[in-house]
Amino acid sequence: MCATWATHSSPPSRTGLPRARATGTVFGLLHFDLGHTMEEQAREGLRAAKQWDPERVVAAAGDFPELAAGLAAFETASPDERLADGVGGILDGVRRRVGVRKGGGDSASGAVS
Repeated sequence: MCATWATHSSPPSRTGLPRARATGTVFGLLHFDLGHTMEEQAREGLRAAKQWDPERVVAAAGDFPELAAGLAAFETASPDERLADGVGGILDGVRRRVGVRKGGGDSASGAVS
């Protein structure tokens, strides 16, 4: 990867990021969303074929209680909750990069103050 892609000399976009980094962020969000969609579709197929058992996944992490607890919470969240949490985390990172503090809204909404 080119080390200068994110510091290109073009003026910043309205986001406060250099245009290349803003564009990369959009594609990063797109890739996250596509990956999330593929994973959810795979789960549906595995569940229908009786090949996905969330309890087994959690039990397999039994030697690692923190991981098991995280997996249990992950497995009980809805796909929409998991997507919102992931997008919110990405947007929180972008906000931190540009020094913007989150407003009173939820992080997945994209609202900034």
